[in-house]
Amino acid sequence: MKTETLKPNVALQPRPILLSMKDDISSWMHTDHLDRDIDYLLRRYDSEGDAFICVTMPLLGRAIEDSLVQKTPLQVPMGWRLQKGSVLPHHFNVYFKHVYADNGTPLNPTANSRTAVFILRQLFLLWSKREVDTYDNEDETIKKFMERITLPRHRLWDHMVNTNETQRAAIMKAKAAMHRLFVIDSTESQRIREFLKEPWGRHGPGAVANKEEAADKWNFVKYPHLPMELFRWNDRDIVPAEAGQAPSSRVTCVPKDFRGPRIICIEPKEFQFAQQGLLSLLNQHVHDHYLTRTSINFNDVSRSQRMCFNTDNATIDLKDASDLISLQLVKFLFPRWMYKALVRYRTPTVGNARSTCFATMGSALCFPVQTIVFWALCRGCVDVYTRYNRHAKRGPIRIFGDDLIVPKSCAPFVCSVLTACGLQVNLSKTCIRSEVREACGEWVYAGVTSRIIRPKIHRIRSIEDWCAAIDVAESFKKKGYINTSRYYQTMALDVHKPVKRHCERYQRPELRVPLLVKRRAPHLEGYAALYAWRFHSNTSPFSRGTRSRVKWRWISLDSKFLD
Repeated sequence: MKTETLKPNVALQPRPILLSMKDDISSWMHTDHLDRDIDYLLRRYDSEGDAFICVTMPLLGRAIEDSLVQKTPLQVPMGWRLQKGSVLPHHFNVYFKHVYADNGTPLNPTANSRTAVFILRQLFLLWSKREVDTYDNEDETIKKFMERITLPRHRLWDHMVNTNETQRAAIMKAKAAMHRLFVIDSTESQRIREFLKEPWGRHGPGAVANKEEAADKWNFVKYPHLPMELFRWNDRDIVPAEAGQAPSSRVTCVPKDFRGPRIICIEPKEFQFAQQGLLSLLNQHVHDHYLTRTSINFNDVSRSQRMCFNTDNATIDLKDASDLISLQLVKFLFPRWMYKALVRYRTPTVGNARSTCFATMGSALCFPVQTIVFWALCRGCVDVYTRYNRHAKRGPIRIFGDDLIVPKSCAPFVCSVLTACGLQVNLSKTCIRSEVREACGEWVYAGVTSRIIRPKIHRIRSIEDWCAAIDVAESFKKKGYINTSRYYQTMALDVHKPVKRHCERYQRPELRVPLLVKRRAPHLEGYAALYAWRFHSNTSPFSRGTRSRVKWRWISLDSKFLD
């Protein structure tokens, strides 16, 4: 069969997208000035280019979110004309008046205001996650990151001078909860104790510091001085790394949004290999333990999203959480034996600098450890606050990374304790008294979801982009943006139109479409195969690669690829 090809580098133009959105918006909440307002956006895009849709429009969208989250007057950024006698923007003024008073104060939510908030956020934040090839502030962002993770950290109690007795009691309660979670003689901790006696590991799906891929990851040349027993092999001459020469992680930038890149640290394969082994046991321990099974689930965020619809809960977001969790805080909260296990497989250096935080983004232990730390602190705060305040309402706790959900009555106290521990609360995303709740990708306004679609792709250059465009079209269709969905679908089918046939076997019409499947790595040989066999004893000595390849399959016609 002839190999299918794509038309190269087809751009998804903002002009037809805005015109399609205008038709969809008018079907929900039509105004006489909608055509004029959309034309104004198009004229500014023609004169200012991508900077208008990727920076100027998202700044106004962020201002809308900040005012609703903090319940403060709307602060319109520079560059937008204001309505006469009002602080609201002149364009799209009808939608803004459903949400705000003339002085910018948020109004009480109504059915029209919920629809207006969804329209405004979707319109102005549509391109806020658009892919950017290069960032101008990469060097500055890396410099600030290195300053954060190398700050001299003192003992936990040194920066708690201004705390009161209740806050200190909450931290001690958090420590007690952590010790109950990791009781060394309990049956739940048995798997971790066996791992420490005879450790094992596995390779993760991502990159490593020395840029090895697939089978090359199994060729260990050196092992660090901490987890040396993990890589000891009787007939294998591996050179041990001397003290102070352990492999270090590599700092790199990945795309985030229009404000700048996200900084992650790519771990050495030796440490990442050991961290993945401990990670699987740590996740299983947390999921099975009676203290955390209802508060933490690393595989499912749906419960956290559902809890956003309950106004008795408050959502707390932390800024640079992984960089500000100090090693001293982890040492204070965790039991001694568990702390030794975590530090044993922690990468001590980032680049050429010694890190004072526990782990950076990129480490396999970063996310689960910070989740457990925040769970312990929130649990201690809720226990202490409800004991000292009879009118405080006790409620469930849900933690997923730096997205915290706690009872609304305890939320201010939780924020104060987190600040006392050296963490920074992100006030622009922390929802306590307002009508907004935001956590784990869910954005709820007055009890109704207002989750928007922010596609990253702006060009279809490969099969992966083609599949992403189809997914975006399906997402817009589910949200009711029929014309916008039809544009993305038309562009995707113009790049590649699937071949149709009638399947005689199943008696149904089918399409031939590309699907992404995992690619198998080449066969391992020598000591690399022995290592793979040792840590995957129930499988053949292959390294299963995680990079994807395209495979063409016939699927049923009643799929999301066509209406």
